[in-house]
Amino acid sequence: MQHFFKILRFWQLLNLVSKKVSLKFNYFLFLFSFFLCSVTWAQTGAAADSANVNPDKLFYFIFDNDATFKVDYYYTQGIGVMHYNPVFRKSPINKILIFSKNKAAEQFYGLNYKYDSFTPTNIRDPELRIGDRPYASYMFVSQIAGTTNKVKQQRITSSLDVGFIGPATGAGKFQRKIHEYLHHGIPQGWKYQIKTDLVLNYNFLFQQGLIRTSSFELLGEGGGSLGTLYTNANAGALIRFGWMNNYFSDLGISNQTSRQQANLRKWQLYAFGRTQGRLVGYNATMQGGLLNSRNIYIVPAQDISRTILESQTGLVLIVKGLRLESAVSFISPEFKGSRRHKWMHFNVGFAF
Repeated sequence: MQHFFKILRFWQLLNLVSKKVSLKFNYFLFLFSFFLCSVTWAQTGAAADSANVNPDKLFYFIFDNDATFKVDYYYTQGIGVMHYNPVFRKSPINKILIFSKNKAAEQFYGLNYKYDSFTPTNIRDPELRIGDRPYASYMFVSQIAGTTNKVKQQRITSSLDVGFIGPATGAGKFQRKIHEYLHHGIPQGWKYQIKTDLVLNYNFLFQQGLIRTSSFELLGEGGGSLGTLYTNANAGALIRFGWMNNYFSDLGISNQTSRQQANLRKWQLYAFGRTQGRLVGYNATMQGGLLNSRNIYIVPAQDISRTILESQTGLVLIVKGLRLESAVSFISPEFKGSRRHKWMHFNVGFAF
């Protein structure tokens, strides 16, 4: 209870400051408070839980950009930070997340931060581009939880995203500053972007190992999202081949100090390919948020592509506690008259 009152007093103080700064600060403050509360509640009860919990503490830094292919449109940039840590198991949000009922399954918990931005095909055009993708950007924090059954080769992952979409992300100013620095086409149309709205999304993913040898793996995947940002269902497959540990042996990086993982390979080098088919119900980055209808321009619902194919091909190098990943991502046209799109994906992770 003391932790709760400390957070409440801290929130009241920052809220007074934010009123004198800007509305944008309130949004950042909201996400920061969400993170702070989750961490504090987790630490408060961490020692009392004796469940079968993955002990690894991992950080992943994720960056997506399409500049490698000399384009600058649609999904043009994404930034993410993911942190797995057993202290998050006491967060109250976990009560609405999904876990396997099998007592042998190993639980894992984490937090994720995501910031993505989208633009039309010509960012130098100052006019409203009807029939193109609207400018959009969102920012959210996710509570992640799940279970891994190493015997059945299964993993269940669910998460709750909380954040916002709209001008408060600062994506327009951010992109302009980058382009000014690079002397490369200043974006002109962010004034037409999707307006501010709530991001509240629930996500689920189930993975099942199908084929496994010492150098090859095939997994089946299925899941979906429901909420104000994305509502969809997807299914696909993941293939990995090379010098690697079993996919279900860890959360992407083996912790050599753990007794359970001491016999795993200290270094890995493998290629992977992932393909997913998606049924699209709603996409706020094109259709606008569900609570704010004052958007200047959106893609009409009848023009949204209801079936999407997305794929990713890449390489992973893991040396002890360091993971380096690079991949090419591809997505089929998302709305009537749009193009296929691809971008580079980079992921740097480490255990500590």
